[in-house]
Amino acid sequence: MIQYVVVYDRATGETSISEFSGPSASQEALSARFAAERLARSNQEVAIVSARSRDALARTHSRYFKGVAGAIDDLAAATA
Repeated sequence: MIQYVVVYDRATGETSISEFSGPSASQEALSARFAAERLARSNQEVAIVSARSRDALARTHSRYFKGVAGAIDDLAAATA
């Protein structure tokens, strides 16, 4: 499995994804997550997700791939 560190900005819908594979992937992803959390703003989510591929990640965690339109929909639903 590949480890992905996802930084998702709920306000803009922007997503940054870092990929880690190999024997030290879990430790590298965890270190990257902690670094990203130190820099994250309050409207950003930071997560580690395991998936077989980036396509699988997009299918199982589609909200990270919605873009700006999806972020607007999410904000509207949260404030309704």
